[in-house]
Amino acid sequence: MSLIKSISGIRGTIGGKTGEGLSPVDVVKFTAAYATLIRKTTTRKTNTIVVGRDARLSGEMVDSLVVATLCAMGFDVVNIGLASTPTTEVAVVGEQACGGIILTASHNPAQWNALKLLNENGEFLNDAEGKEVLRIAEAEEFEFVDVMALGHELTNTTWNRRHIQQVLDLKLVDTEAIRKAGFTVAVDAVNSVGGIIIPQLLRVYSSTNISPFSITMARRSTSGSTTKPTSARPSFMRSAIWGRFSGIGSGVWANLPVASQLSSMMFSTPSARSNWGMMMPPTELTASTATV
Repeated sequence: MSLIKSISGIRGTIGGKTGEGLSPVDVVKFTAAYATLIRKTTTRKTNTIVVGRDARLSGEMVDSLVVATLCAMGFDVVNIGLASTPTTEVAVVGEQACGGIILTASHNPAQWNALKLLNENGEFLNDAEGKEVLRIAEAEEFEFVDVMALGHELTNTTWNRRHIQQVLDLKLVDTEAIRKAGFTVAVDAVNSVGGIIIPQLLRVYSSTNISPFSITMARRSTSGSTTKPTSARPSFMRSAIWGRFSGIGSGVWANLPVASQLSSMMFSTPSARSNWGMMMPPTELTASTATV
């Protein structure tokens, strides 16, 4: 079991004794500590915190714990469900929320999960704020509200679409030019939320074709095994780009924001596009399997 506490968030393996892994008790403690900090520092009047998650196996369980704890701390929760890290950040701003929590362990294997903590601007907590959350958690200086002050959960699954629209509305994005180009795109979504939002965006361009590889990867069932984008995966992408697909390849690698990933796809030159396969990291990363 592992539990890593840092200013950027709380990351650990699911299970084990309290304090040795990301147990339910630890999830509650650090969520309550974060809520205490936000209550002290936010300038927003919405009394709302956004929660989004990736598709790893423990996601629903951790999501339930986080949402219940925030409500027990008196906050209302906008739960946006399966969403990329930048989508959750965008939702914090769009909801004019007091903060946000992203449930994702990025490149770590399936047994890991994490709480990544955002301020009211949709940005990660700064050094002082992160240290204060750790201090509050260690001292257990948090207090739950009484029954009449409990918060409520609102499910809002529109933020993937709204994030896509914000990308399309950027002045630098020439939607018509992309549509006319008729690209064929191979996407390796590593079995997580990239397999939801990227195909949705690409299908906005009616003439854009998406490799079935993307859909197969996104819909693989939750078998408990882990899909690893090893050197064989970039090799597939290279053959997809250079071979029968003759278009663009996109690997949704851990820690790559969707917006920058899409920008790389949209604005790359023909020579850059032909070299996309060589740009993908051959290092062995890990992502959880998911049904989406």
